[in-house]
Amino acid sequence: MTHAAACILFAVCAIYFFHPAAAEGEPRTLLAARSCNMPAPHSIKGVYLPVPNAENPAVLDRFVALAREREINSFVIDVNESGNFLMEHNRRILRWLREECIWPIARLVAFKADQTWFTDIFDRPLAKNALPRELLRNQRGEVWRDAGNHAWLNPLDRMVWKIVVDMAIYAIDLGFMEIQFDYVRFPTDGRVSEIEFGEPVTGRARAETITAFMDYARRRIKTERPWAMIAADIFGEAAMVTSSADPTGNGQNLREMLRLVDRIAPMVYPSHWAPGRFGCPIPAECPAKVTRFALAGLVAYVRQTYPGVHVCPWLQDFTARNWRTSKVVPYNTREVREQIMSAEDLGLSCWFIWNPKRMSGENPTLHYSIKALRLRHPAIASD
Repeated sequence: MTHAAACILFAVCAIYFFHPAAAEGEPRTLLAARSCNMPAPHSIKGVYLPVPNAENPAVLDRFVALAREREINSFVIDVNESGNFLMEHNRRILRWLREECIWPIARLVAFKADQTWFTDIFDRPLAKNALPRELLRNQRGEVWRDAGNHAWLNPLDRMVWKIVVDMAIYAIDLGFMEIQFDYVRFPTDGRVSEIEFGEPVTGRARAETITAFMDYARRRIKTERPWAMIAADIFGEAAMVTSSADPTGNGQNLREMLRLVDRIAPMVYPSHWAPGRFGCPIPAECPAKVTRFALAGLVAYVRQTYPGVHVCPWLQDFTARNWRTSKVVPYNTREVREQIMSAEDLGLSCWFIWNPKRMSGENPTLHYSIKALRLRHPAIASD
């Protein structure tokens, strides 16, 4: 049995044995928040935490202190890419966050394979001939990897769908109030022509597959855990309202996905756009303009067509080379604040800050552009 399969088996057992009443009426995990003034779903302002940050008491304490001081009111915690957060002992972390009125969101990577697919239940590496069939392979029968050397799961495999949604259900029972699906798409970089999906895959089939998965996830979650919210991260390009059903070829059909989520989270990082886009020779140098133009069409379309869906963009708080250039643009307070202001000028009161660094030290929040975040009580000076 692989580590991944064992984790799913444990999760399913935990749902019914540790919490036999979880599927009846109000979830036990939310009872502690009844007296807490939790933020409204449309006004979530979150930061991303990898598993090592969320599980490190000293690091987590600093982020909670940040939420008390600044406008942050949500943590988007990775649950499976940077480690396995879906462990029973982490229930206490989520309980603490709710007591602090911090909205906990589970970032669940759907179709990019995490390390548990390559180890057994004792964390020992699996032999090549023992690797799960759900992993994508190339024409030589080897595990296919993208340009970043990451393995992927087959989006066409219904067992993969079940495993991913089983994990989502367990994350909700652990105490998360929302599931945010990331990598809910087909791979787009690397030698994608070498992938063997087991059947021919056209551009139309990609979009139909991702839509069908999201429909399956919504039906199960809203039936089994109806109080939980569902979100999806999508490419910034995929969030552009155009005549194309799938402008990036990754399977993300904006119009279809919008009817299946409570929240859509476009990743509009300025450094991820091609030179000249939105009139910017180097888009990373135009954080305000890029954010405004990347979101304006989506915001208008959602307000008119899906007014119940919250648009919550992912904003950039990391330094990177602008796509298709050699230009590296540092990102600090000014750049982050300009993105926030542009999003809010469009009427949005919900956004997420992406900074993937794994923190350590006495003040790990210094890695974030803290001064870009407004003080809850402006008269009080920040330390």
